[in-house]
Amino acid sequence: MGGGAGRRGRRGRGRGGGSGGAKDAEPRGYSLRKGLASLGRAVRGRADGSADAHKRRGAALLGRGRPEEALRSFNMAIRLEPEDAALRVSRAMALYHMDRNDKALAALDRAIRLDPGHAAAHDGRCHILREMGRLEEALAASGESIRLSPGSGTGREARARILYEMNRSEEALASLGEAVRLDPGRVSAHQGRGHILRELGRLEEALAACDMAVRLDPGGAAGHCTRGDVLADLGRPKEALGEYAESLRRGPGSPEAHRGCGRVLRDMGRLEEALASLNEAAWLAGSSDPSILALRGSVLVRLGQPAKAVPDLEAAAAAAEAGPDAAEALMWLGTAYSKIGRHERALALMGRAVGSNPRSPEVRMMHGGALLDAGRAAEAVAAYDEALRLDGSLADAHAGRGYALLAGGRRRRALAAFGRAARLNPRMSDAVLGIGTILFRLGRPKRALAVLDRAVRLDPEDADPHTARGHALLVLGRPKEALEAYDAAARISPGSAPIHLRRGETLCALGRHRGALAALDRAASLDTGMWIAHLTRGEVLRRMDKPVDAAAAYERASRIRPDLAAPHYLRGMALGGAGMLEEALAALEEAARIEPEAAHVACGRGEALAGLGRHEEARGALDEAARLDPLNMDVKRVRGMLPEQEEKKREEKAGGGGEEGGGPGPGEEKAGGGGEEGAGKRQRAEA
Repeated sequence: MGGGAGRRGRRGRGRGGGSGGAKDAEPRGYSLRKGLASLGRAVRGRADGSADAHKRRGAALLGRGRPEEALRSFNMAIRLEPEDAALRVSRAMALYHMDRNDKALAALDRAIRLDPGHAAAHDGRCHILREMGRLEEALAASGESIRLSPGSGTGREARARILYEMNRSEEALASLGEAVRLDPGRVSAHQGRGHILRELGRLEEALAACDMAVRLDPGGAAGHCTRGDVLADLGRPKEALGEYAESLRRGPGSPEAHRGCGRVLRDMGRLEEALASLNEAAWLAGSSDPSILALRGSVLVRLGQPAKAVPDLEAAAAAAEAGPDAAEALMWLGTAYSKIGRHERALALMGRAVGSNPRSPEVRMMHGGALLDAGRAAEAVAAYDEALRLDGSLADAHAGRGYALLAGGRRRRALAAFGRAARLNPRMSDAVLGIGTILFRLGRPKRALAVLDRAVRLDPEDADPHTARGHALLVLGRPKEALEAYDAAARISPGSAPIHLRRGETLCALGRHRGALAALDRAASLDTGMWIAHLTRGEVLRRMDKPVDAAAAYERASRIRPDLAAPHYLRGMALGGAGMLEEALAALEEAARIEPEAAHVACGRGEALAGLGRHEEARGALDEAARLDPLNMDVKRVRGMLPEQEEKKREEKAGGGGEEGGGPGPGEEKAGGGGEEGAGKRQRAEA
């Protein structure tokens, strides 16, 4: 009962209040709506949290690498506090981490409109604009940041980075100096100073800056790495390697330390170790750093693998575009192409390298090497002269100049250049090798051999001194020792076709014909254009009394060099020895067409014509041979093959008394031997 009366009473008061008090009805309704709105906000607040809570959650998500979720939290915070500039900056950070730089920049611009004095917003603009390559705008933003926070070193360091990327290194250095003055314990500023001072060539100052960075943060990997770079430039490679090792101990994932280590090891001649370091650097950097690719390519070139170096160097040259990195990549790419025989391409690249860095003596020196490889000795000398004008202390440039002078036949000046190189660097095997080569060419093989022995001791892992030593031993009549020298060279440089060619010739001289054929086949497979390998192979087969196989080898040589008479001539003689006279005559006539003034070719034609019974034509050919070379003994031998009666009649008509000793003597070779051998020797000498 009471409950029912109470409910009726409340309903009555409600109705009575509504009908009896019109003025009171609106305020009570307004209060009700206001209360409901407050209740709604309270419910949303309990469900979503405050703006500050969303901001804290977004920051935590961003720190955990979840920028998409962080962005949602920052957006919710902005809905609750749309006029908060700091929230816009946080939103920009999330967008930046999502690689949405344009949106991030718009968020920062909104933050600055809300609060023009918000230094962090200007800092963010500076960073993003720099990353987008809009350096002038980034520089202006950094100036605003410094104006708002004049006592902060951070803004000045950011400004230095932008100036450095604009190639304004001196201004960047001054800005870092200001950062250090404001904050002497700022490790990154000291390290940046060391980096720029090194690039400016102020190495002692750079070392002092790096020393300060390492003292302030002895556990920092980057400081040790930069210090290693400076020590390497100062010519202190062992200390540099120690710094790189310390850097890698502190931070094993540093591509910069592996790169520096590879560079120093390359310059020390420890090429296999250098390649291992640079492979690691390329792996860590994602095979995209042009300086790493250029270094690795240069090591592969020096290891005798130029074709393998080309992809690295092509990528490095394309990525670097301009500056010292581009020059180095182009220089080594040109060298690689030069080594694989693509001389026009090599010289075009070298020209671009010189244009990228005209003050580099190393680029000029390598240009000289490419010109020398292309057979342009006089231009090579000029390139080496330019390198020495830039730096007269370069022993390598003096040695290269020596080889260019030697190629131009200027032996005395070449000897002086090699002597200068050897004085600058007494342990330079290239200079000693050059001296030995000249002595050999001057006909002093014994003295040359002593010098070449020293070159081998200086660099036992270089194939060239072993090869040159083999030449000297062969001339001195010591073919077994010569073969040992060529074997040593082949072990060091198994991909060198000329070394295998020399091995084949030496094995042939020793009567080891099967081994000679194997060596010559190897030479021909390594260099498919090496006609002399096929020619020499034909001589070996002829000595094995296999004239048909010899003719096939000579034919391969003639296909490679159809402009040379020797392969055609030797093929004709081999076919004649096999009784295939028509084919022999065709080959000999081709040789005569190419070299009409060659007595041995005319004599060979006479022999083939005599065998075919075309005696009058044979006599005409032999007369021509005698005219070209009156001392040619083969002419007398071939005349003996002609019918005696016909010969006597011809002599009577000519008024001659006949020649003595028509047939070959007991010590002479059978038909085709002498001329064939002589032509082979001449062609080897030319090669």
